[in-house]
Amino acid sequence: MWQRCCYLSNKKILLFSLIRRAIEKNVHPNQVAFPGGEIDKYDKNSWDASLREMNEEIGV
Repeated sequence: MWQRCCYLSNKKILLFSLIRRAIEKNVHPNQVAFPGGEIDKYDKNSWDASLREMNEEIGV
């Protein structure tokens, strides 16, 4: 489950996504967090890792 969030300040808008971790997971179950993870050995660089994680976490 994920949620789009918005922060407004002086007519500037920041949009970001949050996820709720699965209850069944052993690491931080049911907590709200930013989507993401680690750079895998198969990732070319941090940009490649962030695109992969975004797809895994929120299906984009």
